[in-house]
Amino acid sequence: MRNSRSLAQILPRPRTAAILVVALLAGLIAFLARQSIPPQYAANVTILIQPGHPAFDWARAAQTYAQLARSPAVVRSALDAAHSDLAPDALAAAISVAPVAGTQLVLLSVESSEAAQATQLVWAVARALVTQADKLRANTDSAALTAQIDDLTTQIATARAEGSALTAQIAANHDAGTLADLRAGRNDAILRYLLLEADLARLTTARALANQNLTTIQIVAEASTGAPLTTISPLAAAAIGALVAGALMIGVGWFIENADNSMRSAETIRRTLALTALGTLPVIRNRSGDDKLIHAGGEAYDEAFRALAERLYAERACRVLAITSPLHGDGKSLIAANLAIALAEAGRHTLLIDADLRTPAQHKLFKLNNRDGLTGLLYQLALRPDTEANSQNDGADMLRVLKRTEIDGLTVLTSGPLPPNPSEVIGSVQMLRLVRSLAEQFDVILIDTPPVLTDSDTLMLTPNLENTLLVIDARQTGRRAARRAVRQLRGVDASLVGAALNRARG
Repeated sequence: MRNSRSLAQILPRPRTAAILVVALLAGLIAFLARQSIPPQYAANVTILIQPGHPAFDWARAAQTYAQLARSPAVVRSALDAAHSDLAPDALAAAISVAPVAGTQLVLLSVESSEAAQATQLVWAVARALVTQADKLRANTDSAALTAQIDDLTTQIATARAEGSALTAQIAANHDAGTLADLRAGRNDAILRYLLLEADLARLTTARALANQNLTTIQIVAEASTGAPLTTISPLAAAAIGALVAGALMIGVGWFIENADNSMRSAETIRRTLALTALGTLPVIRNRSGDDKLIHAGGEAYDEAFRALAERLYAERACRVLAITSPLHGDGKSLIAANLAIALAEAGRHTLLIDADLRTPAQHKLFKLNNRDGLTGLLYQLALRPDTEANSQNDGADMLRVLKRTEIDGLTVLTSGPLPPNPSEVIGSVQMLRLVRSLAEQFDVILIDTPPVLTDSDTLMLTPNLENTLLVIDARQTGRRAARRAVRQLRGVDASLVGAALNRARG
């Protein structure tokens, strides 16, 4: 089908080699990174809590025991029992306590890089936790604990104030001997403050346990064997890394491809529009006015048009070709003129019709009189019926209006006076009748038509012609505009022979 497009034409295709290289590097990095990370294991112990009060607060109890399990007394006792040289802070960070939903159980867990160590440490922490809880529960005098806490709070405030005062004296004093005494006093205040804070934490936990009216806490399940927490293998990590990197490369390529709205290459035309780029025409430099028309010289610009002409008509044998573009300023009129010159120089009897009845340009390019032209012929045809008897008169009228140029074999039919209704004129029966009649007298007919997206004239004419060439300006035509133009032409069943890329970079 004419409107069908393959997936490869719609989606951008970043270079496969680059994607593979990046994916392999990412996979290798993920493999090495995973191998460098030691596996983590977790061992669990289940503890039963039997509350001594019906309104027992399980959420608060879990938080209390989590804090108690990480307390310095429990951590130090566990490390001593396990004969471990692990740092107390490291063990405290590896401990977690969570209630088992719907039960009176809590799950105590310890993580470690060694399975045996995780099992040994969780068992030691569980026993130290039960022992410490029993000690704290033995003191059930909540009022006495509150009094001790209040006293510690006062002492902490005093130590903090003393430290602040000493700090201020140190800042204001410049005597070396006095400064040494002041700094020693401040260090003592800081140490006393830290010790008081530790005692306060212990008493606060004890009061929380006393307020919970706990009766017993006991271990009901042996420590489980340390189970690995990370199940992904180095090879799996490598595969995931490669896939993620490849996907990111494709995504970045897609973003770059779609962020760039220009039509800068023949490959972009093929992929974006599903059209063949029949020619790539460079920017005209050091030329102005009618000097932009090609001549007998061998410049690259001239040769590009000759190559486009040969490809169009040697391979596809087009006899009638409409030339259009998405927007004004894409260069379609100049391309039509130069393509007509190239065909005439190649020995083909060529007619160029200026059917852009809004902004005609061919009479200016070839310096021709535009007092009469296409519109006059069409009005004359409209006034006479389409009969055999009038064919000779039609031919005579055409010969008077057709204008020869300095190029052998090239004739131009200029636009003539501009009508108030260009679309109706271009889409008329007389226009088709005229083109058919002229096609019998010339080898090739090129028709310069208005831009597709600004005027509807072209869409009235192109469905009835053999082929249409779409001119794309590499510096002006955006991809969205080009896609809209192609959709509109295909929507009226125009036969698109391909595209010509004008003002290509390079």
